[in-house]
Order: sequence, then C-alpha cells, then structure tokens
Amino acid sequence: MKKLIRIAGIALMFGAYSMSISAQGIDVVFKVDESGSMGPVIAGVRNNVGTIAAGLPAGSHAAAVGFGYTSTSGTHAGVIPHVHCDLLSLDTNQAAFQTCVDELVASGGTEPGWDAVTQSANGTLGLTFTGAPYCNLLFTDEPSNGDIGTQQDAIDAMNAVGGIFFGIASLGSSTTSYQPIADATGGQMFDLAAFIADPQPVIAAVINACTVAVESGAARMNGGGSMADESGAKVTHGFELQCNIAKTPSNLQVNWGENKFHLESLDSARCSDNENYSEGSPVAGIDTLIGEGTGRLNGESGATVEFTFSDQGEPGKTADTASIVIRDSGGSIVLSINDSLVRGNHQALPSK
Repeated sequence: MKKLIRIAGIALMFGAYSMSISAQGIDVVFKVDESGSMGPVIAGVRNNVGTIAAGLPAGSHAAAVGFGYTSTSGTHAGVIPHVHCDLLSLDTNQAAFQTCVDELVASGGTEPGWDAVTQSANGTLGLTFTGAPYCNLLFTDEPSNGDIGTQQDAIDAMNAVGGIFFGIASLGSSTTSYQPIADATGGQMFDLAAFIADPQPVIAAVINACTVAVESGAARMNGGGSMADESGAKVTHGFELQCNIAKTPSNLQVNWGENKFHLESLDSARCSDNENYSEGSPVAGIDTLIGEGTGRLNGESGATVEFTFSDQGEPGKTADTASIVIRDSGGSIVLSINDSLVRGNHQALPSK
C-alpha cells in the first residue's frame, strides 16, 4: 500500500517511467478547496493546475470543481461543491480551461472534499465525461468536513467508475482524511506545501502517476487454474476481466464440488503493479487485479464475489495466486480461498 510521497522520493519512484509513456486521452477533474484558509496558496494552485493540464496526454479533457465556497451571492452562491467549468478539450480549449481555473477563489467555510470526490464521479455534478479513463485530483489544506456523505461514499463512487484519486494536501490530518481514497483507487498523495514551494517535481510526478495509472486501468487479465481449499477439495476458476469496468468482456466462473458461480456483473475493479514481483512478458504495467461483482450461484442470482488475482510471471502454477470469497444471496460465505495455483496461469495483458 503506497503512502504519502515526499519530494525526496519522487525521482526515485517515477524515474523509470519518464515522459515517454504513450497514453490515450484522460478525463481529469481538478477539485480545489475554496475555503478561506487556502488564501495564501490558492494563486499557486491555480497556476500549477494549468501546468499539470498542459502536460496531460493528447486527447485529454479537464474540468474544474470548487468546494467550500460560501458566498451568499453570485453564480455559485450556496452551492457546495460546484462546477466552474465542465470537461473541456485540452487540445483545443487550453486557454479557456485556464480562464476557468483563474476563477477559483478562497472564501469561507467548510471543506466537504469527500462530497466533491463523490459528486464528481457519480453524476450529481452533471459532468460530461468522454468515456476515457478518469483521474480525480483534489487540492486542500484541511481534512474533509461539512460533508453530506462519507469517506466510503467517495471510495465507492470512484471505484464504480474505475476512477483514480490523487490528493495534494497539507501534511497531517488533511492527508489522513484522503489517504484511504487514494489507497482504494490505486492513486497517491502529495504534500501541498512542497507543491507550492517547488511545484515542478510534483507536477511531473502527478502527470506521470496519472498516466501510468491510466495505462494500468486500460489493461486486463485473463486465465484460470485450480487450487485446493482447506479440506483438500478442488476449486477451479477461469476468467477474462477488465481493469476498467466500463469495458467488456468481463467473465468469471468458479467451480467447487457441486457448486458453480457465474459472474453476471463486474461492479468494481482495480489493477495495480506490485513492486515485489513482475508479470513478465508481455509487459502490461499491472500484475494484480482486485474486484467485486454479482452473479448466479447454482443458477440463483444475487450471489456476490470478491477476488484478487495476481500474475507473477511464468510458469503460472505455484507462482500466480488467487483469493476468492463468494457469498450466497443471503450474505453467507460459501467459499473462501486464498492460495497459489496448483495448476493454471494468470496472464496480465496491456490495453488493446
């Protein structure tokens, strides 16, 4: 699990990626805390948001969302969070996006950042996403407060759309408030003070991290195999799964004894690159796929599955691992297994 990245460690972590990565366009929503405490730094944030946007891959779109604004008059009076501008093409509307960002101001009260994350992912704010992979960047100097929803709501909303969260926050309680969202979505946290004092390393890291994460989000994993549960009974599985739940196909079949589970809906998925092992060839940028879904258990709908599959190179057996938990429609666990493959292979694959 990645924790807060300090400036001293950025070059080490991202040096291998460089800006040679080729990625498709990205949908990016920049969420900026507009509460009064941001007054000393908001000008720097505005400038550096524009710089990040200018460095995103061709075909990217960006939107600006404010939260914490408490003016009693004007276009956004009483609206928290609020959209300063919808997703604009950075290929053709870079200047218009910067004009929009320049409207961000520091004025007043609470900082409902969890709501800003949730609403920028679940359709509440009415953002017109293009269908490209989604990165969600938030800037704040305070922990989230004054929210209608919860931290878990933000996590669920991001995972539902396969989004990746990056937080640029003050060290301490602000970081703690958003770290679980970054962890749950494969994103990262950065130090706001370092970003303001010397933005270029953080800008490079955010661009690289978002690009790498999107490359991972466009990948997939196929395969299957067999294991033995605690009683020694054989458990087999086969799958073709996407890191981005908006893509198809997504299939999973698990058989054990007289029981059969068939995936009907992939409800969340996240792919990551574990630094402790490698997927080998082909290079996919991922080696681990974590997901949840619903499906049929012995022909009856309403069952659920949670799974983690790893590709730890070749040969797959004894190296690749699978963790599978299946619950029946009443919520009772009917299968729980976490082990290396006895036979079979998992294969991480790059985007098509």
